[in-house]
Amino acid sequence: MWDPVGMMGWNIVDPGHGFTLIRQGDWQGAVGSAILSHLGFHAPLLMTSSSTKLPSVLDGYFKEVAPTFLVSPADGPYNMTYVIGDYNTISWHQQTTIDHDSGMANRRFPQQDTGGGYQPPE
Repeated sequence: MWDPVGMMGWNIVDPGHGFTLIRQGDWQGAVGSAILSHLGFHAPLLMTSSSTKLPSVLDGYFKEVAPTFLVSPADGPYNMTYVIGDYNTISWHQQTTIDHDSGMANRRFPQQDTGGGYQPPE
């Protein structure tokens, strides 16, 4: 969320951030996780409306901010998502989808030698 007029919000559109995910209506989880938005690896609050399926808008957002690498994934940056609730609140499948979609990926292009595997320094 970003409001350019009021200059309010997170405006996170690139990799290397933290996120907190709760299910809509879980006010206790929202209150309890509020400290995660302030200390250390800042984590703006995101909400899902389903316990079993990640909404397409949220899934697209996680894919948009997913980090990539050319040479080594050890260089980062990394995303971190705090999932608040048990598997009845946000299912295991939904959590693994988030992990997959927001995780580090190789950005080499097909048919081009623009990157490669990790090569230790000589």
